Amino acid sequence: MDPTVSEALFIGWWAVLGLMVGSFLNVVIARLPEEGESVARPVRSRCPRCRTTLSWYENIPVLSWLALRARCRTCRAPISWRYPLVELLTGGLFLWVALERPEDPAVVALHSLVLAGLVVATFVDFDRYEIPDEVSLGGCVLAPLVSLALPRVFAADGLARALSEGAAVGRFEALAACLAGMALGGGILLAIGWLGKRIYGAEAMGLGDVKLMAAGGGLVGPGAVLYALLLAALLGSIVGVLNMLRLLLELRRRVRQRGRSDGWGRSLQAARLAGRYIPFGPYLAVGIATVLVRWEADGAALLRLLEPEGRALAGVRGPLRGLAAPLAGRCRGLAGPAAPGRNGRWAPAPGPWRSRRPSFAPPGGRPFDDHHGGTPGADGAPGRVRPAHLCSLAAADPSRRSPAACGPRAPVSG
Repeated sequence: MDPTVSEALFIGWWAVLGLMVGSFLNVVIARLPEEGESVARPVRSRCPRCRTTLSWYENIPVLSWLALRARCRTCRAPISWRYPLVELLTGGLFLWVALERPEDPAVVALHSLVLAGLVVATFVDFDRYEIPDEVSLGGCVLAPLVSLALPRVFAADGLARALSEGAAVGRFEALAACLAGMALGGGILLAIGWLGKRIYGAEAMGLGDVKLMAAGGGLVGPGAVLYALLLAALLGSIVGVLNMLRLLLELRRRVRQRGRSDGWGRSLQAARLAGRYIPFGPYLAVGIATVLVRWEADGAALLRLLEPEGRALAGVRGPLRGLAAPLAGRCRGLAGPAAPGRNGRWAPAPGPWRSRRPSFAPPGGRPFDDHHGGTPGADGAPGRVRPAHLCSLAAADPSRRSPAACGPRAPVSG
């Protein structure tokens, strides 16, 4: 069979599998947080209101919800729109994963399993403001096993690549990246929660978020977990501001309806207090899912952007060097008398507030003068003249004065 056709069949089949898994995740989301409920029993789904066991044709993902018009066939109780949403979301995530790595079914299966757990954590956190330990601690157990079974998952991680020294990432390097990612991801949120509690006197970060981020860090590595946390914080901040704005508009609508004279300041304070607490787990899940699937491609592009000899920065260094050159020349006079530097260039001698380091020179190799003037040297290069206000400081404090403190300095070659 043509590889293109086989990949297309695999992608389509995996998307349909995602719809069926989404139907099962609805059961997990509904039963897992409930005391006395079990995901395994009863085996068949049932209506949460009349407890009637559903037949097979009432459990077809999305289609059954549409055919029943979002109502139970027995008691006519409404069926929440969340059920088809979870099914479509899970099917879309499975399709996304299959499109990214159709040539590696093992990685596709792993990513799909992790994304299914993140879907459960997201909707349970929306409902209960808690993340099940079965998801977070289960991820913490799964991550080291993955690093040993599929070390190629960490092939794009910077720490694993550094430890492998250019060779293929092995089990040791993958396990090291996994443990470092768990420590970094969980440690950052744990530190934020500790600081928030010390400053505000209240819980600022739940332990469920800490455990979920530790599990995510173990699956994506220490480099990607920072990107995931940044993305989660940005998305959570945007949603938090929009939520407070929604509450503010709702409060103002009620004030107008009741004919009260409450000002905007009081409504804003009430909206800020009511909207300050939002579940953070869903946004952590978005960040983890993004870097889990896309880090191998996007992370490589980011590393190329940050390389010292990368093309993106090569065109920027020249203009930045030209902008910084006058400032470097002005500040050079604060360091004291001249001293020979590397390659024959002028470098400031150690002063009371500055250590010895090479001077700044333009690409041509000739050091800048202090204020673009001075006495020409033997090769026509401009000398260095200390600015007048610095000469005044030297006159007021004789200890700062030296033969080269004011007036022309001897030109240097280079």
